Amino acid sequence: MIKIVLDMEDSYLRVHKHLLSERSDMLKADVDEEEGSLNLTGIWLYLTAASRYLGFLYGQPMWAYAPGANIHTVWLDLNQIRSFGTRYDDFDAADACLDGMRDILQNWRNELGDPFALLEFTDLEFEEPCGRLIVD
Repeated sequence: MIKIVLDMEDSYLRVHKHLLSERSDMLKADVDEEEGSLNLTGIWLYLTAASRYLGFLYGQPMWAYAPGANIHTVWLDLNQIRSFGTRYDDFDAADACLDGMRDILQNWRNELGDPFALLEFTDLEFEEPCGRLIVD
């Protein structure tokens, strides 16, 4: 098990090392370098998003509608994980997030405030998945 540090106040989650190491070479290198922990304090991945991501690593769906869910919070979590997955070359997680974001836009759009305000447009290519989401 390794410890994933999420903020300076030592909020952390634990995950089996092989689940992260198998996601991408970049995650494997960071996990091997830190020996027992992965420090995500500078990546802007909050506890709810990190919990959702780790659930995905253990086989849970990235997104499934639950009655009473705060769609805006789920959208923000999926966006954070998409950004994290893209940064660490975990494209399976990023694609699963985009699928969830597309489903939210199609079926629960009225529960979102300003959904595209936090998407990172600086590196956005409209031929790539996130760009296609916006164009579509």
